[in-house]
Amino acid sequence: MKKEKERRTRSDKKRDVKPTITIQLKECIYRISYITNTPVKDVAETICEAGLVSRKVMDYLSQHFRRPVRLKNTLYMGDLDRPSLRK
Repeated sequence: MKKEKERRTRSDKKRDVKPTITIQLKECIYRISYITNTPVKDVAETICEAGLVSRKVMDYLSQHFRRPVRLKNTLYMGDLDRPSLRK
């Protein structure tokens, strides 16, 4: 009998990523969705877009950047020695 070779999985295979949030935040997003009669997906997208233009949010997130990122006139310097958040 021949033994079948196992197929290797691709290293760049797409993965389903679902960020975790607190129950309170989830309920808040659902309430905003209900009050504004807007889909939850659109509410979450609007919150994310607002965060990207907020200096306070970007200053907090920039602590984890591994590569330089330029947003408008601000350059956030990355550091390749920072641990990857993927692992």
